Amino acid sequence: MKLEIPDGDFGGYIFDLDGTLVDTMPLHYRAWDEAMREVGLNAPLDEELFYSLGGVPTKRVAELIAAHYGLKIDPHAVFDRKEALFLELGAQGVEHVPASFDNGIGHARLGAVLEDVTDVVLITDYVKHDVQAVLRNKKADI
Repeated sequence: MKLEIPDGDFGGYIFDLDGTLVDTMPLHYRAWDEAMREVGLNAPLDEELFYSLGGVPTKRVAELIAAHYGLKIDPHAVFDRKEALFLELGAQGVEHVPASFDNGIGHARLGAVLEDVTDVVLITDYVKHDVQAVLRNKKADI
């Protein structure tokens, strides 16, 4: 899929952060894998299971993964640990794949589109500190 940005004189743009500007799913997978291992998962988290849960609220993901593996967990504690791991991994410079660039925009095209735009809004369901970690890591690309 190629993201088409229409020509025109726009005062601002709205982008969805994950899946449009960056693909953080591999980073979330690593954080989930580690968080679940800390509470008893003794094998790698099944990637197919993980990706099938895309869009499910995070605490519910913890419950569903635990149920799948027969683990008894505190979903709130696992959620908190997963979020902390996500931030730690992001802070270590884990590379986020700029999905929109793979879809054909390219660094130069996106830069040209945004050059004279004063308002760019990012929408996401991440909590604020997650977004800040992603943006710090990808500041040269976004």
